[in-house]
Amino acid sequence: MLNKLAASLLLLLTGCDVIDHQQPPPKPAEAAPAPLKWAKVDRYKISSTIKNALQQASANAAHQGDETIQQTRDALRQQINALQQAFQKKCVDMVTTDSQTPAADSAKLMKACLKKQSDDSEISALIAQFNKSLADERAIWGQDSRFYPQADKLLKPVMDSYAAQHDYTLIISDNSQSVLYNQDQVVLDITAEVLEFLKQNPSLLDNPPELPAER
Repeated sequence: MLNKLAASLLLLLTGCDVIDHQQPPPKPAEAAPAPLKWAKVDRYKISSTIKNALQQASANAAHQGDETIQQTRDALRQQINALQQAFQKKCVDMVTTDSQTPAADSAKLMKACLKKQSDDSEISALIAQFNKSLADERAIWGQDSRFYPQADKLLKPVMDSYAAQHDYTLIISDNSQSVLYNQDQVVLDITAEVLEFLKQNPSLLDNPPELPAER
């Protein structure tokens, strides 16, 4: 009787041991999440840079076929100066040809001759072109406020592209007050890097949205 009882207890203990060994191993501890990569930018500087680039492109498009607006004006200025100098030399030669003319009369003749310069059709036409070039550029740059909506709409794709290429999870504006706690107390300002990125990737601005209608 005692032998049967001992055998039963042994079988029971052995079975428990088998059950214990069949339990699944404990789950490994979950890895800590990777630290958030974030930075801030000066939104105004980036928007202004985009706006200026759009304005310059618009100004160049208005003078399509010319290398640059400045070169066009320089060429006109040189032509005007050359014609004016030639006209002035003609007046001087006319006055000094007759050495017997009194000085007072020579001065009057010189003044009358130079006055005709403003009536010269070739010089007048070049001056008109020069002034129109200035007026066109001023008109374009005077539309400053019209380019801000374009710049604002292009800001997001520019930042999306930069963040994707540099593995940023979060980029905030430097005037944002949404960050209430920063454990490391370290804030990385990447404004200069984004501006350089924009300079190296001008194609990001190739298809701006349409300008708002003029009022």
